[in-house]
Amino acid sequence: MSKKQCKNKKECKPCIVKEKIAQFKETKVGQFIAKFPEVVVGPLMMLWVFILIVIATNGLGLIKSTDFLKLGTISIKWYAVFILTGIIFGAIYAYYEYPKLGISRDTLTDALLIIVPLSILGTRLYYVFSTWSEGHYKTLIDVLNLTDGGLAIHGGIITAIVSVIIFAKIKKINPLYFFDVLVIGLLIGQIIGRWGNFINQEAHGPEVGNSWVFKALVPGFVKKNMVIGGVTYHPTFLYESFLNFVILVFLLVIRRFRVLKVGDSLGIYLIYYGIIRGLVIEPMRQDQLMIGDQPLNIWSSLLIFTLGGIIYLVVKYLVFKKLPYYYDLAITENRYLKGLEGRAYQRSLKEEKKKANHARIKAEKERYQVSDEEIIAELNKLEEDRKKQDNND
Repeated sequence: MSKKQCKNKKECKPCIVKEKIAQFKETKVGQFIAKFPEVVVGPLMMLWVFILIVIATNGLGLIKSTDFLKLGTISIKWYAVFILTGIIFGAIYAYYEYPKLGISRDTLTDALLIIVPLSILGTRLYYVFSTWSEGHYKTLIDVLNLTDGGLAIHGGIITAIVSVIIFAKIKKINPLYFFDVLVIGLLIGQIIGRWGNFINQEAHGPEVGNSWVFKALVPGFVKKNMVIGGVTYHPTFLYESFLNFVILVFLLVIRRFRVLKVGDSLGIYLIYYGIIRGLVIEPMRQDQLMIGDQPLNIWSSLLIFTLGGIIYLVVKYLVFKKLPYYYDLAITENRYLKGLEGRAYQRSLKEEKKKANHARIKAEKERYQVSDEEIIAELNKLEEDRKKQDNND
């Protein structure tokens, strides 16, 4: 309903809804949600992922197909659905968070359109590199054929970091500002994407045996679907997803305090993920990528990620000593008072304040301004009053 049609706001339903929303925003709960939207958005994302898992497992039963949708010879895999869901949710978080760090959403859109495809390509090329000796790749199409399987997250992470550095240099933006949000996006994508491995019944660990972790902590529907060929395997996808969730929550909480400086999240993520992947998950995996007789991902995790994360933090604190705290940039009562968009917003506030001051001064002048006719009339009235007074005397 347009403003011209909306004559009675008390009976206009859109106006009533808007008014109630505005009133809710003024409440303590509304103010809390505005300041910490992840408290609401996070559970909604988790609910959506749970719904996908319920559908894929036929109501948390057995997985009957890896196909989400099949039309003739064309099929969309559940693996792709979970991967894309993780990318979309990570992008949603970035769209909310980046403006607070001085990066416009237009710049973010450009980054996503470039870096996401490159990162997917990186996961494929890393896998191809590690399995090249098997002789599966005869042509360039074989190398780039994502439908034939074979992706490795290590390649995606490395490609994403390198791509961000190059993109930031081109855009003349400090890449450290990108890294804090990139890490959260990567974790969201990894946590959700691992459930695609579950649907494919791949990337699992060894036979369970008498594992108290498996028996006590693994959900029943996961246990049922980890029985492959009559053997029950460890769901390493679930262990990794849970451990990633732990560091995700930690980073989201600790950045609410004045502890981490800009860019610190990347170092913490690399060290943590390198340890859990190199010392916990990869040694359990039954499908390790090998270069000769050496486990590629274990060495990549420990040397490139963990050691690289330590070197990154040391160099960062030695070279960039005056970086601000993440809290000072992003955690404010008004989240748009910082950054490029925030500066534009502040300029608009100053302009509005200036206009309001001009209007107030003008109103004051008009209030006390008297026309010549009013002055003459007042003088004439005073003269008449004086004459009357003289006559009375």
